[in-house]
Amino acid sequence: MQTTLPSGCKVSNFTVHPKDWKTTKDYSGTWYISYRFHDPRQQEEKKKTKQVIIKGMNQAIDVVEKRRLTKAILADEEYKIKTLGYNPITNQIPQSSKGIINRYDTFIDCLEFAQNSINAEGRTKTDIESVIKYVKEAIVHFSMARLQICDVDISHIKIILNYLYQSRKWSNNTYNVYRSYLMILFKELREYGVVSYNYPRDLAKKKTIKKARLLPTNEQRIKISKYWKEYDYRFWLYMNIFFHSGGRSAEFRRLQLKDINLENQTYKAVILKGKTPKEVWKPIKDIAVKYWVEYIGNATNKELYFLSQRFSPGVKPLSDGHITKHWRRHIKTKLGVEVDFYDLKRLNTDEVAASLSLQDAKVMDSHDSISTTKIYALNEELRAMERIKKVANEFQ
Repeated sequence: MQTTLPSGCKVSNFTVHPKDWKTTKDYSGTWYISYRFHDPRQQEEKKKTKQVIIKGMNQAIDVVEKRRLTKAILADEEYKIKTLGYNPITNQIPQSSKGIINRYDTFIDCLEFAQNSINAEGRTKTDIESVIKYVKEAIVHFSMARLQICDVDISHIKIILNYLYQSRKWSNNTYNVYRSYLMILFKELREYGVVSYNYPRDLAKKKTIKKARLLPTNEQRIKISKYWKEYDYRFWLYMNIFFHSGGRSAEFRRLQLKDINLENQTYKAVILKGKTPKEVWKPIKDIAVKYWVEYIGNATNKELYFLSQRFSPGVKPLSDGHITKHWRRHIKTKLGVEVDFYDLKRLNTDEVAASLSLQDAKVMDSHDSISTTKIYALNEELRAMERIKKVANEFQ
């Protein structure tokens, strides 16, 4: 049976598998909620209907918790579809349905509002989605689904984080990361006037040991370059562009060909990271021009996105997370090289700082402060120590 929504879309009945989920004592097996959603407004026939499968309850620790999560997820999904007008095909809620939150909205609704309100992208966006997911799990566990934001205090945040810390067997570092993202969400809620304090900020961080980060060795660089050049030449081109740029993949996903000036060896990047979003012109090294020229090739449409499917200019930007997965699958798993793609940015920053100066590396990376650049230029302190050793200042 289908229900016709105000938007003209249709949704089938929501079905839970197994059918006896309300009474069964069997914890094993994969549980899921399923329904079909139809949007006649989609131009492509194959995109008009979507089968939605939700399996979030399978992370529960016992059958009671699994049943409780299933009930909460089912109610939440029906509310989003039938009340807020959520469209799982476009993954959007109509702006007019989102409204403005107030102090009497539920804790969960306010967290989701803050999530949608924050202009996050890339890793930050993914991490915040993860925070919301697990915090909702804890809220359901403690029967706080109807808790209004005006009644939330620091004890609720502490209970939630401690529960997840123990049940999820988090490291101290993971605990601190979730605390930090909750601080971001509460900062947003405070600006909307629904909370008076940023409670997560008042919780103490757990002690951690800062791990020493190593830059890729020459042997690793040769191995990585040889592999990509033979296996995926287009990615090899992009890897070299990224390495020399001082930019981020998120910036390259927003970059369009009209923002590139190869004659002047510059490109315009939109930087959303930091306190204030900004547009900056970034330099293209002499050594990197050949990679840019070959990468762009014969593309003439200036509206094309620089980083699209198959690592070529295209109509749509490359999906978030694609590069990380591509790199992990081939470099970390297949080659067994423990180097992150983002380590290439650190490597280039360090080498530019060594060849020119830390200030020049700061300009290349578009950092707001030199202290941020020092985090990337891992060997800068060693270079400073070597310079100090050579200071010949006799006492007399």
